[in-house]
Amino acid sequence: MIASYASPKLRDQFLAALDADDRALLTQLAVGLTGCMNALPGMTCGQLGLPIGSTYGSAAKHVLSLDTARCRVAGVGNDAG
Repeated sequence: MIASYASPKLRDQFLAALDADDRALLTQLAVGLTGCMNALPGMTCGQLGLPIGSTYGSAAKHVLSLDTARCRVAGVGNDAG
């Protein structure tokens, strides 16, 4: 994975989706931000339970891992059914 820096517009969309609890948009945006090295705002770090100084890439990976965990709990994608 190559480190990158996201545009302010994309970062703002990610924060807005997080604030609005828009999981579909948040997941969609997170996929494109996993390599982003821009610093995440401190308040958002706290909101996600990440250390201060974390990057948007770290937040994106965290969001995707939460989304995956939710699917497991709900049984989505589980072939056992």
